Amino acid sequence: MILKPGDKGPDVEMLQLKLKACGYDPGDVDGIYGKLTTAAVLAFQLDRPDVDDDGIAGPQTQGALDAAIAKHKPSDETTQPPTEFVPCNSSTWTAFQTFVTAITGKPVRYGPGRGLWQGDKFIITYGAGKTGGTVKEWPNVLNRTYPAFHCTSFTNFFLSWLNRRNQDFTHAGNIPSLFDLVEKGPELHQNPGASPWRGFGDVCFRILPDGSSIRRMGVSNVIDIRELLDRVATLPTFLVCGQSTKQANGTWRWWHHTVLFVVRDGKLFRMAADGTRGPSGYSATPMRYIEITPENMNQFVNAAYRVYGVRAAADGSYGDQSRPIATFTFEG
Repeated sequence: MILKPGDKGPDVEMLQLKLKACGYDPGDVDGIYGKLTTAAVLAFQLDRPDVDDDGIAGPQTQGALDAAIAKHKPSDETTQPPTEFVPCNSSTWTAFQTFVTAITGKPVRYGPGRGLWQGDKFIITYGAGKTGGTVKEWPNVLNRTYPAFHCTSFTNFFLSWLNRRNQDFTHAGNIPSLFDLVEKGPELHQNPGASPWRGFGDVCFRILPDGSSIRRMGVSNVIDIRELLDRVATLPTFLVCGQSTKQANGTWRWWHHTVLFVVRDGKLFRMAADGTRGPSGYSATPMRYIEITPENMNQFVNAAYRVYGVRAAADGSYGDQSRPIATFTFEG
């Protein structure tokens, strides 16, 4: 396959990952063959006299990339990606169970979710409202307001809660992007007055596919639900995933959704804000937390994931332990 400037898609994303692995900077890992990716390809080619230096990633260049990665693959066990992960400790797990009960037991629905920290307590607002002011109405099919999340606002909220970001993190949905935060790191997202804890690049790490999903889905660099189930014994406790969905016409809707997967005692659970927005407003679909089993996974077979593990300390804790793990409440 020949990849060239202007191309887009998962094959370009895989090329960008390989360039990064070899020490070349293609910019964002976004699946877009732009100027930075072209420059990285050309820099790689110029370092190898046996490869044409045209900025195009043809079979010769891609073969040289694969050979370079294989040659420089770390042999020191301390530098290898972890194959066994520290599970979260009992106190974190107990707190997470309370978290699940609060999110699924209260009327938290799909909508334009927002929230903010007050002290060590996180306030989930109703719809487009704000704490300390009048709750604003916004349209939805049930014609009422309620504490709300959309998909990325929920995953941002979860990561800030789990990692005890507390007052240093103001939950603002997908502003900035969850994927950018993970892949660029928080140091590149300094807005005036913002704390250094705007992102999650320091706590999230990429989990790459083993190849089985790629054969089933017919696209590269993805993990499907079967692979997650097959690998459940070797995965970390919390996984934040970008979800792509195969449409009825066979095309893919790339990275349009984010979900949380949770691993515990050999079981796999999924938690997500799975609603929609249409002409009637927001669907107000309740938040769900369900176990994924071989019997019910068929409802997810058209989805593929870009998977990030959440890094735990050696004792199974998360974040700065001098901060409390926050409680949260509902405005109103």
